Amino acid sequence: ESDEIVGRILLALFLCACKYERLLFARAIAKLGGEILYKAAGDALHFIYFDSLIFCVGVESAAEIVRPFLAKESDSSSAWIEFLLTCAASSQRYGDAHGWTGLLRSCVEAPPIGNVGTFSYSLGNACSQLGNWEEACLAYEKAIQHNSLYEKRPYFWTEFGTARF
Repeated sequence: ESDEIVGRILLALFLCACKYERLLFARAIAKLGGEILYKAAGDALHFIYFDSLIFCVGVESAAEIVRPFLAKESDSSSAWIEFLLTCAASSQRYGDAHGWTGLLRSCVEAPPIGNVGTFSYSLGNACSQLGNWEEACLAYEKAIQHNSLYEKRPYFWTEFGTARF
């Protein structure tokens, strides 16, 4: 029980440090106590924890922090989906599009969950947003190689065509 109380106190300190932009303090807590913070957040605060983590260390560093303990989750796919959705939104909010693209590249190489095609498709979209058309085309091609369902989706061809144009 005392570990749980310590975890909640650390989580409160971490979230307050992020809210008031005391980022050096928040980064130190995040890097030393990532798993403790995650457990203290519980299901109700996972998104807030992930968002705050991304705010203070960036998308790619946040992934490095969470990767070891998300892999230990009994249902790691749900935890990864929560984290990746938060990354997608937070990267836009905090101007870390390059960090999001870097994370997607690493997920294409070694997917934490799911199909390489899904990550490749998302990478294609992220590269398109950055104007990196050649990499976007390669990612879309890889997406369709790993998930043939994209062939049947009109929006896929619109996005792929835009990148090729």
